[in-house]
Amino acid sequence: MIYTLLNIFSSLGSLALTIYGACNTAKYGHIMWAASLGYFFAHPIVNEILINLYACIFGKLEKHNCLTKLRDHFPIVYSDAYNITAFGLEKLHPFDSCKYHRVYQGLRQMGIIDSSTKIHEPQIPSRKFLLEKMSALYLFKLNYSAYICKCLEVPLFFLPAWFLRLRVLNPMMRATQGSVDASCLAMKHGWAINLAGGYHHATCSGGGGFCIYPDITFIVHFSRKHHGIRKILIIDLDAHQGNGHERDMLQDHNVHIIDAYNPYIYPGDQQAELAIKTRISVTSYDDDTSYLNNLEVQIPEVYEQFRPELVIYNAGTDCMMNDPLGRLNITPEGIVQRDELMFQMAVERFKVPIVMILSGGYQMTNAPVIADSIQNLVKKFDLKRKFLNNLHKDQ
Repeated sequence: MIYTLLNIFSSLGSLALTIYGACNTAKYGHIMWAASLGYFFAHPIVNEILINLYACIFGKLEKHNCLTKLRDHFPIVYSDAYNITAFGLEKLHPFDSCKYHRVYQGLRQMGIIDSSTKIHEPQIPSRKFLLEKMSALYLFKLNYSAYICKCLEVPLFFLPAWFLRLRVLNPMMRATQGSVDASCLAMKHGWAINLAGGYHHATCSGGGGFCIYPDITFIVHFSRKHHGIRKILIIDLDAHQGNGHERDMLQDHNVHIIDAYNPYIYPGDQQAELAIKTRISVTSYDDDTSYLNNLEVQIPEVYEQFRPELVIYNAGTDCMMNDPLGRLNITPEGIVQRDELMFQMAVERFKVPIVMILSGGYQMTNAPVIADSIQNLVKKFDLKRKFLNNLHKDQ
């Protein structure tokens, strides 16, 4: 927040001095104009140097204690700050940027979450956190509106970078931290759900497809660093190919990627496809029966042969019928059955911790379906009672 405020004041101040210098014909007016204009363009460089310097000095003081800090929290991670709003400009992209709030409210109305339920609200991660995997050059580029808009695929380049950081990047950073925190909860309770995240088009060195921060890559990294996990299974059931984490995992033989996607839509990344160990092609001709049958046949084989220690489940709902970008025909009931199948395999059959992240879904009807699915998971596998029992044992 401090950096955002500094960006706002310095950008607006520089712009004001530029206008004043250009309009003022008095002595030193042209010097003031040139100096302020130069600072306006140099500000991202100065800003990035200060942020990295701060991370180098104070980052060493950070300690990882998520299991201690989160042990009494219900394994659903959410913050109202996940939702992206920009005075209506967010509607230029088909993504429902406030679906996280609507999923959360749906869970409250269903009684899955009530006033006594302790829900973890993640914070915006530090620069030290981001630099653990992301390149400094990529983070530097995010100081420029044009590059941010290229990654978001939304024509908002006329807005200042500090505005996009405040309204778009900060919510995505917080959701990325939420995905990592959810993986910690999954290690403790056997399952966890982050009501956001799933930025599977982002890599450590670039973004795209409305994805900026590679939260799946961060889960892999921090699970190994802090929990000693070695073999990780990524199940990506979003309608789009997860080319971001796939590019990051091209040389990682201890990550097995299952990707079930529509090969006829974005991104069509053939280089990233080399990282997919189990590819399940899904087309508009697939109905619930054929789709679920493919998952039920192919995924258990991976569990048995690969023997993962953690499952990252990218539960995109853009495969639901009538989605303008996914172009698939899975019904809402099929989505609920799909999620149940993934949890049945991980939680009951193979007993592997699973962290679920929401990823894509571009219809207003997605949020109610996601809430219905989570309600089904909690009731079907008796997750809330088991959580409370474990909590009482720890006390």
